[in-house]
Amino acid sequence: KTLDNVIPGVAIATALMPPLCTAGYGLANGNWQYFIGAGYLFFINAFFIFFAAFIVLKGVYSLPFHKQAEEVNRRNQLIFLV
Repeated sequence: KTLDNVIPGVAIATALMPPLCTAGYGLANGNWQYFIGAGYLFFINAFFIFFAAFIVLKGVYSLPFHKQAEEVNRRNQLIFLV
């Protein structure tokens, strides 16, 4: 077995689990400010994890080994680097 999924798994767990636990705590104690704040943080973290993965995968799959126009490859690589 390889350890390819360890780092992304830990990153997702550390970004998503604490807000979910806090939301559960707020819900169990009837503290709606905790619940709403933690839920908001969870959705923000989930959105930006998705967004970062989308940007990285878009850059990886636009490399020259795929058959695209050279101009499109250069543009995508430049956007990926920025």
